Amino acid sequence: MHGHRVLLTQGPLFRCEAAGGAYPGSAMLRSLCLCVLVGGCQPVPDEPAVAKPVPKAAQSDRPTDIAAPDKPTRARVPLQIDVVGEQWKWTASYPEVGTRLSTRNDGTDVVLVVPQGADVALRLTSSDVIHRLDIPALSIKAEAVPGRVHTVKFNAPETGRYPVLCGEYCGEQHASMAGLLQVVSPNAYDAALRHAAAREALPSGQRRP
Repeated sequence: MHGHRVLLTQGPLFRCEAAGGAYPGSAMLRSLCLCVLVGGCQPVPDEPAVAKPVPKAAQSDRPTDIAAPDKPTRARVPLQIDVVGEQWKWTASYPEVGTRLSTRNDGTDVVLVVPQGADVALRLTSSDVIHRLDIPALSIKAEAVPGRVHTVKFNAPETGRYPVLCGEYCGEQHASMAGLLQVVSPNAYDAALRHAAAREALPSGQRRP
């Protein structure tokens, strides 16, 4: 075969005299095929070793932790109080609990009760003439106009009692149109509102702070 001899030796090797080497049977057979193609006897280089795939680490049965999408932040719903100015008093209604408070000419009546640090929305209007709701401690000045509703939002940071006044001259008893805003801790809010409602039911001469 192309001027050389292939000898079968002892064992599993073939020897090619022209190439001068001994090869395993499978490699020698490939060499013979190459000899036929190129007309000479050259040993076929060993096939490059094929790396065996490294087995992947055993995967845990635990599901992959996927970050849950952020839940939308729920906006705080403000405490709503409906406030009506009329000659010559303020009246505040708490629709969630059905409580109604009002002032009675001496400036000592608690007309507004709110929790400390809570968002509050006053829906302000008038039943007769123009009034102005003034709460100086919170820098609130808002007109109460007949036939219109004006929303006043605030958040009282400190507990205490603060004057509620009428800042718009509304008649001969304008100066007596005054009451109090009471700011209490959130835990004391329900009890304070009940106390104010119970006081509201008493005649003027029997009311106590």
